[in-house]
Amino acid sequence: MLEVTVTLDNAGNVTAFEASGHTNYASAGEDIVCAGASAVVQSAVRGCTEILGITAGTEKEDGYLYFTLPADIDDNKFRDAQILLKTMLLALKEISSTYPGKINIIVT
Repeated sequence: MLEVTVTLDNAGNVTAFEASGHTNYASAGEDIVCAGASAVVQSAVRGCTEILGITAGTEKEDGYLYFTLPADIDDNKFRDAQILLKTMLLALKEISSTYPGKINIIVT
């Protein structure tokens, strides 16, 4: 199962997330659920880092991705990052509801 833990601040803004595991919906290379979730998560990270120019904390390995926004982020970039990260969370919830038991989303 793919587990995604999303960390929110007191205002409900996404400050970090960690995704680990695989959905095991199908064999490697044919797993549309894992591919979809991976595309959503990686697009949010690349949007923050490459489009918005945010120097974020990231760690990536096979089946694992960690992302955190810097504490000293500019207010405008923070706002724009929220659009990307909250959209990521919505997309993951949609995939999870379409394919129950494949993605576990934890919001802390």
